[in-house]
Amino acid sequence: MKINLLYFSSTGNTHFICKKFKEKLSQLEHNVTEFDIVTENQSQVLDCDMLGIFYPVWACTLPPYFFDFMKNINLNKAKGKKVFIIATYESFIGNTNVLFKRKLQRKGFTVVFQSHFLFPANVYIPGINFSKKPTKAEIDEMVNSALSRIDYECIQILSEQYKKEKISFKHKIISWGFRRCYILFNIFKRRMKINKSKCTKCCLCVKICPTGNINLNPEKEIKIGNNCIFCVKCYNLCPQNAILIGKKSKNTEKYKRYKGLFSGYSSPQYR
Repeated sequence: MKINLLYFSSTGNTHFICKKFKEKLSQLEHNVTEFDIVTENQSQVLDCDMLGIFYPVWACTLPPYFFDFMKNINLNKAKGKKVFIIATYESFIGNTNVLFKRKLQRKGFTVVFQSHFLFPANVYIPGINFSKKPTKAEIDEMVNSALSRIDYECIQILSEQYKKEKISFKHKIISWGFRRCYILFNIFKRRMKINKSKCTKCCLCVKICPTGNINLNPEKEIKIGNNCIFCVKCYNLCPQNAILIGKKSKNTEKYKRYKGLFSGYSSPQYR
């Protein structure tokens, strides 16, 4: 079977789980290809027998790329296409998967499986520092827990054993509240600055920004534009921690940067 995997990942959590599903499905002798949604070619992505979608939960909603993907979908190719959904989340997923499933079904997809995996948060900034950064032992436990489920869930996907998620009314209300608060991230986008005393102009932030929102201007200064989606790649992965979200984020002991599940994580580069 030809299986395509479509993913978006900020600091590597979602891409990690996508790669592990790819490895297992390939071991089961399926032809598996992964696509980064930032650079995907929709006609290629839908050229398959089954599509897997991997995404991080952002305040009980999806990264904007997935809304664009569904908006521009080729309905003829989507009709009857089998799809499974895998989400990564930090503390609360609510009914995000359920709503995504409904959107896909309205486009004609047949959703055969959905699941979610707990991973560390990547947003530790002034004003949203709600959770404590996990220790290495806690991260290892999350990773091992995820890996222990891969084999079983791949079998469920291939046998199309749809697992219905039961969402309480309370969780639906909380999810609704989170989505309404998502607009508040616009406040934090406006606080993003370059700490010129630390910036070495390595231009990693320019290369990994999925929207091309960061540039090196003619005066050889790094500039942040107005097309940020708040994926916090630049904030976390800058080797000098020179991207700030408010002046208080200079305190990197209190507002630690998330460098990925394992040391040496390398983000896809788009430029």
